Amino acid sequence: NTGTIAAKGDITLTNTGTSGGGSATIEINGTGNQILTGSGTIDQGCLPMVNINKASGNLTLASIITSVNNWTFTSMGTGSLITTGSTVVFNASTTITGSHTLNNVTFNNTSGSGLSATIASGTTLTVNGTLTISGTNWINLNTGTIAAKGDITLTNTGTVSGTATLNLTGTADQAFINNASATSFQLATTVNKSSGTVTKSGTGGFYKPLTITSGILSLTDNTLFSDNVTVSSGGTLTCGTAGTTITVGSAKTITVNSGGTITCQGAVGSLVNLTGSAAWNLAVLTGAAYTMDYVQPTYSNASTSYQAIVATNSTDGGNNVNWSLTGGLSSASVVPATLVAGITGNATASFTTQTAIPIDGKIAITFPTGFNVASAGFSSATGVDGTLTPSVAGQVVTLTRSGGTASAAGAKT
Repeated sequence: NTGTIAAKGDITLTNTGTSGGGSATIEINGTGNQILTGSGTIDQGCLPMVNINKASGNLTLASIITSVNNWTFTSMGTGSLITTGSTVVFNASTTITGSHTLNNVTFNNTSGSGLSATIASGTTLTVNGTLTISGTNWINLNTGTIAAKGDITLTNTGTVSGTATLNLTGTADQAFINNASATSFQLATTVNKSSGTVTKSGTGGFYKPLTITSGILSLTDNTLFSDNVTVSSGGTLTCGTAGTTITVGSAKTITVNSGGTITCQGAVGSLVNLTGSAAWNLAVLTGAAYTMDYVQPTYSNASTSYQAIVATNSTDGGNNVNWSLTGGLSSASVVPATLVAGITGNATASFTTQTAIPIDGKIAITFPTGFNVASAGFSSATGVDGTLTPSVAGQVVTLTRSGGTASAAGAKT
């Protein structure tokens, strides 16, 4: 406790205890090359306060190093901080001061109380390897920025919150494995990549604002956006794979600015659901690009978009504004009873729907010029229940459904 140990040579941690650390400071300030070797096991051989303050010589971090007090980076002088293969674990309340780069970083809390880690104002902690947030109790990360260039793994079963910003900046593909609950990841997040894709898996959501400045964020599992999402020029949001549900908080907005892109691509019989418990907003602004195919929007207000959002092969989930949805068909045919002029008979329409026909849906059949359909009626149907009421406008016969149940995708006659 209390004083300072000036370490000018190597430091090796072999203590297997899981307590300790203390309030003393180990100042790493040798002028030659030094190695700091951790215990190799998380939470063992815990360090007290650390200050890296070298005028010359390299410092190599090796193995798993656990810190339970403040961690300060002052200077490497003319030397280099070499972190390849190492992991630094912060498992107690701490302040991290001084911008620098580490390899793997873990924030871990298995104590009976919370953990508050402050990244000092103006400090960016860059993580070249894997950023892991683990444990069983809440962790607050406050003030500064964590720049993650590698994968991110979130397994903490408490709440991960605070005022710090998580900035995903790697140039290669990154995996964001978010296995927290839908609302327990509560850090403002920015994707700012010159290349590569961030692929988010797991059912954890984004509780605070998400900004995609550049690069691609791809969502492969159900995701809740509790706050606003902004896609800037050069950014792309890929909303889910087939069958996933993207939920947006009440009155929150997904904004796609000029030069930005949003893509939601489902599949036959496996739509991407875009929903909210109440009205939410989609603003695709002039100059932005979008693809909506095999989706089902619900409670979506797109009135501030530059045009109606055209969604192909899609189903209306209800309570949408400024959407234009079209359902896809395959194997469509209309076969009249006869092609002899002047003969009246039935025409059989057969088709396969790619999405469900809603209970108030309509089936429109367009006949070529020369067919007289002015008095067309309806005989029977398979694959669709309820009542089908015909109406005629020009060469188009429309059958309007009522009194049935939603008709699943599939063959109809």
